[in-house]
Amino acid sequence: PSHNENFGMSAVEAMAYGLPVIVSEGVNIAQDIAHDGAGAVIPTGIEPLSQALADLIFNNDKRQALSAHALACARSRYDVNVVAKQMILVYEETIDKTSRRSHCTK
Repeated sequence: PSHNENFGMSAVEAMAYGLPVIVSEGVNIAQDIAHDGAGAVIPTGIEPLSQALADLIFNNDKRQALSAHALACARSRYDVNVVAKQMILVYEETIDKTSRRSHCTK
């Protein structure tokens, strides 16, 4: 876990393979991971990391559940088709707002 990360690409790549992740609170996708139950979100530090690792290593049921949630999280939030649709919406909204502004200034 890092102190701060603007996205968390390695976490998304791991989740895309069905692996639960451990991220610090400073990773920007930490809220998505916590919300979807795709892994552990921990404070940065040795003890929280040790506990999270031990929990995943020794709790097979939890690890399997988090793995399924991780894969679902990656597919529902970060799949290229999902992201492309979101980007199209942003562009359409931007074009719409720009178009409305240009009509107001004429």
